[in-house]
Amino acid sequence: GYHALQNKNDVSKTSEALKKAADLAPARSGFPLGYAAQLAKSGESAEAMAVLQATCNAAPDYFPALVQLADLHRIEKNHGAALELLERVLASDSSNPAACQTKAQVFLDQGKRDQAIDTLEQLDARIGLPLTKYQLALLHLADGDTSQARTKLNDALSIEPNHADAIVLLAQVELRTGAVDDAVGRLESLLKERSDLLPAELVLTDAYRRQGRLEEVAAIFHKRVEANPENPGDHFNLGRVLVLQKKPAEARLSFVEAHRLQPDNMLFLGELVGLDLLLRDFPKAHDSVRSRLAKEDSWELLFLEGRIFAAETKWEEARERLLKALELNPGSLPAYSLLVDTYRAEQRPAEAIAELEGLLEANPSRLRHRMLLALLHERDKNYTKAVAAYDELINQQPVSYT
Repeated sequence: GYHALQNKNDVSKTSEALKKAADLAPARSGFPLGYAAQLAKSGESAEAMAVLQATCNAAPDYFPALVQLADLHRIEKNHGAALELLERVLASDSSNPAACQTKAQVFLDQGKRDQAIDTLEQLDARIGLPLTKYQLALLHLADGDTSQARTKLNDALSIEPNHADAIVLLAQVELRTGAVDDAVGRLESLLKERSDLLPAELVLTDAYRRQGRLEEVAAIFHKRVEANPENPGDHFNLGRVLVLQKKPAEARLSFVEAHRLQPDNMLFLGELVGLDLLLRDFPKAHDSVRSRLAKEDSWELLFLEGRIFAAETKWEEARERLLKALELNPGSLPAYSLLVDTYRAEQRPAEAIAELEGLLEANPSRLRHRMLLALLHERDKNYTKAVAAYDELINQQPVSYT
């Protein structure tokens, strides 16, 4: 076990040492649990379950092993088996925190939010643990109940004032409710004690941005980029701040680096293209997209190319790309919206409407054309016809077009 701890960065040595310790140690020693955790972390879930099951067989009332095995079943979506193991624990110890928290997570995985909240509320009523209050705050915040979330977080911090996760979440609640200065003060105090706490730093950048303190935001992301230059997200976030600071040349360098580090991220490419369009540098925008289109043909890339052509007022080329994008993804509202804009830019909405109505008369099942027709009517403020087109679209295929 000591050898395992000394070699935490050497997975094979750690696993080997923990296996030896687990084989030699008593079932209740904790070493079998450590070995199972190591196996699960390495993706060997079946082997981890076997170790834990053997431990549970040897010590049927060893609750940590039962809870850990239940959590592995939960991860594998064996919800029934997970709940059965947890009930074994709760039958003897109804306030076992780990069992209650894992049971709540099983309910969440099953989409049973009310049962998850009830489980945690019952645990909170019996044992007021900061972690339970924090978990309840997360659920309340997800439901939009900032008041309940704030109450639970304040309760958690009254018990454990340095609970970092609760401090960060409370700051997020304050940002949602407009208490920006309170959030800034809370996060700055936390970071004085925990300068390495990245979640707190990210929330603080949001707070600074809301206060208009862009220099401080840029300084944080510059520091993060220097500390971890291979993290594309930090380059991207720095670029967005530089855009707000009206430093497009520097922003572009950041977006280029983010895209280089993660070339498949369409958000990064979209921001890079958007900046080139803002600078009216159409050749660079085309180069960024065409280099990707040479390797793959996706609706996102076709949409971006259509966006570039539209910015150049090359409406036919733009429509061609957008229609191809909609063939690949008929539910892309941005592509529909830009396509409508190309018709309107040429003062051709009536012509487009007539063309679409003719196509739909010949083939009423063309969902893409009906969606486009509805949007054209809406932009022309012909709401009666727009609603009729939307209703027909929903009747044919009741899916989300967002």
